[in-house]
Amino acid sequence: GHVASGAALQAQAAELEKELCKAKAQLEEASGEQSALQQALERQSGIEVELHSKAGSLKAALDEAEERHRSDASQNLALEREVAQLEAEVSTLRMTVKSLEDKTAAQDESHQMQ
Repeated sequence: GHVASGAALQAQAAELEKELCKAKAQLEEASGEQSALQQALERQSGIEVELHSKAGSLKAALDEAEERHRSDASQNLALEREVAQLEAEVSTLRMTVKSLEDKTAAQDESHQMQ
């Protein structure tokens, strides 16, 4: 059979390498476009999500306003409950502070004993 010369083979290899480079470049370009497209899609769906949540919170705010109109009485109840809770917390804090003061005083006394 006919054996191609080394030079011919090298030329063919060089040719193939060029083709390979071109193909690679095209692939990169294509994948670049692909990822750009992907990003655009993601951005769009992100915007959609944002719009959805904005619409949702707007609706929630409207519902809340309606609720408030409907339930001023229960709103007052809720406030009273909150106030009571706060008062309870405050008294708990006072107790804590007092017990701390007592401890400190006791320590002072034990120091004075020495």
